[in-house]
Amino acid sequence: MGLKRADLPSVGVTGFQVLLFLYAISSNSPFPCAEIYELLANILGLTQSQENLEMRRDKRNHWQNRVQYAKRKLVREGLVTTPRNGQWLITAKGIQAIKVMKEPI
Repeated sequence: MGLKRADLPSVGVTGFQVLLFLYAISSNSPFPCAEIYELLANILGLTQSQENLEMRRDKRNHWQNRVQYAKRKLVREGLVTTPRNGQWLITAKGIQAIKVMKEPI
């Protein structure tokens, strides 16, 4: 039996990891999204099968689609920006959100 989309991390988990990653490398310069796919897959412990899973309808890479969808949600929330095509950058609002999450209760 093949893998299904449910075998990938949720959009919420993926988005949180995108934000954490961009925060960790925050150098005030955009990061290429092509490199984020593999780095996040490694961080989340995805298998090769999960990383290469194709969408049933159109054979696009499901993992890359999941990361892109999570990024779009972050952009809508003002936490990430795309200053150039294929380049992602955490915003001041995104940095503040991470800092709030890291504060002890």
